[in-house]
Amino acid sequence: MLRKFSFIVVTLILTATLGAQTSAPALSREDRAKLEKLKATVLGQDRDAAFAALREIEAMGAPAQRDLLGLLRQALAANKSRLEMTANSIGDVDKFAAIEKDLAEQRKAALDNIAALDKKKPETLQKARDFYESLRPNATKINTANNLRLVLIDGWSTRNALIEIFNRIKPADDPALADDEKLKVTSEKVLGLSLADAAAIPALSDKAKVADGPARTLYNARLRNQILAYNKTCEAFMSPGELENFNRVNDYRDVLGLLPFEADPRLTQSARRHSKEMLELKYFSHDSPTAGLKSHTDRMKAAGYSNGYSENIAMGARTGEAAFVMWFDSPGHHKNMAGPGLALGVGKWGVYWTQNMGRGDRLSLKPKDELKTLKVPGENVPPG
Repeated sequence: MLRKFSFIVVTLILTATLGAQTSAPALSREDRAKLEKLKATVLGQDRDAAFAALREIEAMGAPAQRDLLGLLRQALAANKSRLEMTANSIGDVDKFAAIEKDLAEQRKAALDNIAALDKKKPETLQKARDFYESLRPNATKINTANNLRLVLIDGWSTRNALIEIFNRIKPADDPALADDEKLKVTSEKVLGLSLADAAAIPALSDKAKVADGPARTLYNARLRNQILAYNKTCEAFMSPGELENFNRVNDYRDVLGLLPFEADPRLTQSARRHSKEMLELKYFSHDSPTAGLKSHTDRMKAAGYSNGYSENIAMGARTGEAAFVMWFDSPGHHKNMAGPGLALGVGKWGVYWTQNMGRGDRLSLKPKDELKTLKVPGENVPPG
């Protein structure tokens, strides 16, 4: 009887083991090694690479399902930790809201003062200098907080995508994962809008339309980051002095709450060509004596830019900083630097300086392959 019972037990164990092996065959050594590499990618910092790795693991089928579910739980735990840390990094939400409100009011006053700049009223220029310095601390705080908000939005996008994968592949009898309600409430308070509204903020585009309010603030924060990243790729075609001047203008715009100008090689060339011609032909004017290049818009078109709108010129400055100060202290030039343009080209030749501003399509939103085909007709004037 005992032998018969033992035989039955052994048979049941073997049957269960074989059944398990049949339903979930083991991974080969090569696939196991591949899986371990993919796991590391999933837990890395590159979101696109992580989801590509998850798709590869899912494609391995049943042998990798248990690993995939465990990996998703691990990724979701890490994601939750990052979301909590990001939300807490912003600090007291009510205090932050008060800073944001005060900064908005001060920026409006600064822009109103710029509109009223008058050489005959030197107090307006002094107020502009004072605003430039007084706005900076809170502007820096707001930029930092908005970047954290963007991290929060992206983190929730990642979380929702991870939950969707988990619920799709989990065993049918396992409960579905849902949002963490406490974390959701905290995040929405920090963002100033619902997670659904945050997810609905459109992708960056020349044609995007976003209503004023928190969504517009966050859209502009993302666009600001995109422009700044693009501008870093353009530094090579500017001289140190041109770059210094370009960055000073954008620093001022940032403090005022305006989007930065984009660097544009066509505007850089049109500006540099004009500075070079002014030095060589010994004149100082917005009007060129050269046929077809008389106005600043003519010169921008000749360099391939058809939406130019404004120009600043200066003579005698030896650095980009000095040229910026000269223009800052001149009401008309000051207004151009704080104007509604999208792009800026700075051109230096000797002690002659030109700024050309334009309103064309944003280069920062174009694919890299398209940017490679951008042509600048006419003479390619090197930095001088």
